[in-house]
Amino acid sequence: MLTEKEMTEAISRLTLEIREKYPEMSKYIGEMPVTNPDKEHPEINARILTDYYNNLLDIMKRYASDHEQATEDLKEKVQDEKL
Repeated sequence: MLTEKEMTEAISRLTLEIREKYPEMSKYIGEMPVTNPDKEHPEINARILTDYYNNLLDIMKRYASDHEQATEDLKEKVQDEKL
């Protein structure tokens, strides 16, 4: 398992990638429990950071997959409608 510092760095890199490739996703990052905890002073450790990283990665992969499919569908629609 990575250290808290290493996980924080990995999260920062992934968050930057999301903001660059899928800026419309940024609003969802702020709604995640780790970034918006229900406790005033939540415990943050390597396990929690790893879970957060994995959740971000899953969300990004699903979004990218859906986005790519939507883009492909749109391309097909445009091709079908060309004169």
